Amino acid sequence: SVRLSVGDLAGAGDLYRRLAEGGKATPGDFNNAAWLLLWSEPVGEQAVDWARRAVEGSGRRQYASLNTLAAVLAAAGRPAEAREVFLQALDAKQTEGIDGADWVVHGLIAERYGLAAAARCAYGKVTDGPDDDPDDPTRFVLVEVYRDAAAPAAVATARRSRSARRSSPSPPCSNGSRYARG
Repeated sequence: SVRLSVGDLAGAGDLYRRLAEGGKATPGDFNNAAWLLLWSEPVGEQAVDWARRAVEGSGRRQYASLNTLAAVLAAAGRPAEAREVFLQALDAKQTEGIDGADWVVHGLIAERYGLAAAARCAYGKVTDGPDDDPDDPTRFVLVEVYRDAAAPAAVATARRSRSARRSSPSPPCSNGSRYARG
């Protein structure tokens, strides 16, 4: 959206809201609308509903919509459900490994379980991809910045220490294996 490209999150959100409420939204529109609601607090049922519509509209097979639903569920305070959807997203993913969007979900789930160190570690692994627009105000690497304002004090304090470790090696974090089934 043009509004996103100029940093107008509120305007982009209004545009997607009108599409959704007007009955003209595609699964991709619902996904983008739900993702935008991650940038505000509190993340509530509207975001969950739109993310679910994106998932259902894509036949529950699209990684991006499943990942967004997992992120929204975690941010809305439903980490157990978020974890299950996150596993589905990883199953639908066409590439191996954990990347920025996955680390965002990992961090959001950790936040809701009160695991400040795990959340900090996950957010520390979020990087921009080669195709990410550095001017996009909703890119994965900025989730930590926006959520910091509303995060519990322990997580916020842990996040601020991130700047102190930027010049040092990455912290020893889980590689996401805690999400493995079995």
